[in-house]
Parts: sequence; structure tokens; C-alpha cells
Amino acid sequence: MTAPLVSILIPAYNQAQFLPETLSSALEQDYDNLEVVIADDGSRDNSAEVINDFARRYPKRLIPIIGQNNVGVTKNYNRALKHCHGKYVALQGGDDVLLPGKITAQVAWMEADARRALCGHDVEVFDSNTGQTLYRWTERIAMRQGQNAYDAVVFGHLMPGTSTMMRACYLPREGCDERIPIASDWKLWIDLLTNAGENGHFGWIDGVWARYRVWGGQVTKRKLSFQKDLMKSAQLLMTESADPRIRRFYRIERAKRQFERGYYFLCQGDAARARHLLAASLHSEIYAPKPVLAFGASCLPAGLIGRLLRVYRSN
Repeated sequence: MTAPLVSILIPAYNQAQFLPETLSSALEQDYDNLEVVIADDGSRDNSAEVINDFARRYPKRLIPIIGQNNVGVTKNYNRALKHCHGKYVALQGGDDVLLPGKITAQVAWMEADARRALCGHDVEVFDSNTGQTLYRWTERIAMRQGQNAYDAVVFGHLMPGTSTMMRACYLPREGCDERIPIASDWKLWIDLLTNAGENGHFGWIDGVWARYRVWGGQVTKRKLSFQKDLMKSAQLLMTESADPRIRRFYRIERAKRQFERGYYFLCQGDAARARHLLAASLHSEIYAPKPVLAFGASCLPAGLIGRLLRVYRSN
């Protein structure tokens, strides 16, 4: 029986110095029925030259998408996704490295159960300058497994992006949500699992099968972008998800964050700002005792608020 076709999707932008290692690690996987789709997002370095060189060397395995306008991370993902023909789509960062055997191991896991729609694995985070491994992903964030989109929402971030393999038939028609400019992969997983329904199982394979590169000033920049886009994803899911459990989950989570900030400002003596945030938390229709009492306190004179807080803290 012929092994299913796998597409490795690589978005790239100004990463020419890393592309030889990135592309080699994908193209030289021991899995035969494989295509590697790389979309260059209008790089200003010599990325196009590097990609063209690999395309000449691997004409039947590499699909290059170059000479395009710069459109940003998410739109570039979607540009590449349109050229992916595989039963499974694996994601790889333009500066990340796949380890030997990764595709074979993930396909075996996916093929073992038709209900498996999403697969990840552990990765090594390494310093680009020294090549030294800094830590494993699972030393900081646990890998997750579950059986539907709601499980994925409750768990939060499920796996490193460059570890992901997806069953292509469940991908949303439009691909990644382009309202999320950079860190759109998390919502993509939720949308995929939603489409899969009862077949939306997700999990991981044992072992480290990729290396995630850390270089230059990207760490802080990526972290801030990731947090902003996660908030945007949560807002979209809260208002647009067809699953009422998901909508309610995010209403509760938003109410918690609003209460925490409101209580902070109440303790700082800024009753007006506290009252605004606490009222917003109550608008989520989550009428827990603490937000109700805190909102009531924010309407009292400043001196009385201080005395109430002192009594509350002493208890």
C-alpha cells in the first residue's frame, strides 16, 4: 500500500542564512511520498537564490513560491497552503530544523486511528549562534492530548508550531484566519478540530523530532506578538464559535482577567478605573461573589474602600 502524501509547509522571510539547514532537514526526510512547499514572503536578502538552488537539486520534491509581494506571516502561510496536496500537512518554521524520521513517525501515529486530526511532538529550543540546546519544550509547557476542539481550548497552547502535523481534509477552506497577523496557528488548530467534530482527536508522539531556533532579538518580539494574537484569537472564538461551551469558556476567562485588573486598581486607589473593569466583568453574566462585592466597594467613598480592603486582607 502506498504511503500517503505529506506536504511540509515552510513560510520564509529574510532567513537566507538558515534556509540551507532548514530545507535540507525537510527534503532529506526518509519518507518517500513527500513534497516540501516553501513560500518566500518577498524577502530582501538572497532567500530566493537559495530556494532556487534547492529547487534545481530537488525538482520533484520541492515546490518553490517566490517572487511574491510581502503580505505577512499568516497570509504567506495561506499562500503556501494552496499549493499543498498532501493527506497530511506538517508545519516548519523557515529557520527551524526537522530531525531524521520525524515525518515517518508522525504519519504512523496519524494512520493508526482515523480519528486523529492533529499531532505534535517535543522540540529542542537551541541558540542559533552556538548550536547549544537551551531547553526542551516540555520542560516548560506540557504536551496535551484530547478528543475535540473544546479540550484544545481548555488546555490552551497545545504544541510547538514547528512540530505540527494536520489531517488536511479538516483544514478550514480559507486556511489560517487572516485577521490574526502572526500567531494564527493556535486558532487554526481549533478550527481544524471543530471541522473534525467527533474525529477531532489530538495528541503527540514520544521523542524530540525538531529543533526550534532562537536568534537575535526575536524572543521578546515573538512573545509580545504571540500574546496579542492569542487575545485576538480568544475574542474571535468567544463571538463566533458554533460551540456554546467555547463561547462561555472565553466569557468566563475574560471576566476573570477583567476582575483581576479591576481589583488591582481598586487596591491602588483608582476607583474609577476599577469600577469600569469590574462592571465589564459582570457584563459577562458571570455573577460570582467577589466581582459583585468588589464592584459595590468601588462605588463607596475612598476612605471607606481603604478600610474595607484592610479588613479583607486581615481575614
